[in-house]
Amino acid sequence: MTGDRLRAFGLDLSEYVLDHLRQHLEALPARPASAPWMHPTDWNRLDMPAWVGRVVAGLPRPAADLVWAGVGGGEPVRAMTDDEMSLVGFAVDDPPMGLDKHCVWRPAPHVHRRAVGCVPEIRAALTTQTAEEWAVDAGRFASQLGEAGLPLARGIAIVGEWLRCVRRLLDVLADDPRAAPAAPPPPARPWATAKARQPGGQGPLSAEHVAADATSPDVCDWHEAMAVTGLKKSKLYASFARGVLTGYRDGGMIRFYRAGLIAYMRDRENAAAPPLSPRPARAPRRGRTPAADAVRFKFL
Repeated sequence: MTGDRLRAFGLDLSEYVLDHLRQHLEALPARPASAPWMHPTDWNRLDMPAWVGRVVAGLPRPAADLVWAGVGGGEPVRAMTDDEMSLVGFAVDDPPMGLDKHCVWRPAPHVHRRAVGCVPEIRAALTTQTAEEWAVDAGRFASQLGEAGLPLARGIAIVGEWLRCVRRLLDVLADDPRAAPAAPPPPARPWATAKARQPGGQGPLSAEHVAADATSPDVCDWHEAMAVTGLKKSKLYASFARGVLTGYRDGGMIRFYRAGLIAYMRDRENAAAPPLSPRPARAPRRGRTPAADAVRFKFL
């Protein structure tokens, strides 16, 4: 069936990332249920298994379940979504002190070579030029992932870009009558439906909505929002008040939508630095005459 090789390779790319986490999780005696705040001194004493366990415990529940499903040699369940790939990349971008030399990408050339098997399928279903462009892109991604000392977060970002290329081709192949039918859309979330019924998406939410949304994997509290954005709590709340970050009030707390946090980080990383404003001329001190107009005395 058209697209089978590309779908299989997309799953391989997802497992490529997840295996970098699973190799450390296998050393843990049990699955961590949460990732509570730690004192910086204790944080910097974590080893790789303990730190990766906290990273996975802080992910949304579907993503965390996906990681743990393959620990111990389990069969892959599905490929990671773009949002899940971005969240994992953000989570591993700031390891504890002393783990930088261990938090590196380990290339797997046998995974890279599987991209070549997709060339005949792309050529037959689309065009020769598209197949050639795929081969060039695959060589570029493989070369980047093979760099020595590549940080883990950077490797995840490169694989995420490669996986997006796979999905773009699958979207094109979906128009082919030989391709597999598209998956049905996911059911509407009850909290999203409740919010859509409000005028402009504003106004108080019902107790049922808040209870459902607070346990949703799509929202998080300010602790996780701080870890994702690097902003302090006061800055997070101020950004929410200005409409920069999306979410809703839950009593005295603000729940942030994870998709909004990811979009904020993507926009901030791609934004150009503001131009430097010229420094205003310094006014002379009061009671002094500027040097150019100073009265000079000559002693005879």
